[in-house]
Amino acid sequence: VEAGEPALYVTELQLARHAQRRGLGARLTAAAEALAWDRGLAQVVLTVQTANRAALAFYARQGYGASCCSPELCPGEFEPEELPDGSVGFSYRILQKPRPRRAAEGEGGHG
Repeated sequence: VEAGEPALYVTELQLARHAQRRGLGARLTAAAEALAWDRGLAQVVLTVQTANRAALAFYARQGYGASCCSPELCPGEFEPEELPDGSVGFSYRILQKPRPRRAAEGEGGHG
């Protein structure tokens, strides 16, 4: 459960460099999402290191956005830390992708 909603939490999804940029990450992510949606879960949630810009861009392309539980969105709940570059912030972001709405669930119940 994340933010009060049932969720599938992906704890690790890593590909060796030689396996990246071949569509494997998108297929693995889609498989995790299918697993979650088939079980009626409301979202898929995962954590990404903020220094991993490639992963953040990948997940953005897959439709993931910041979770309301991500530390940068919860002032006062998490202590910023000194990062390797000397700046102060958070070393990770929690991302989430909500279950897609079905046409029948659309506005006004039409579909």
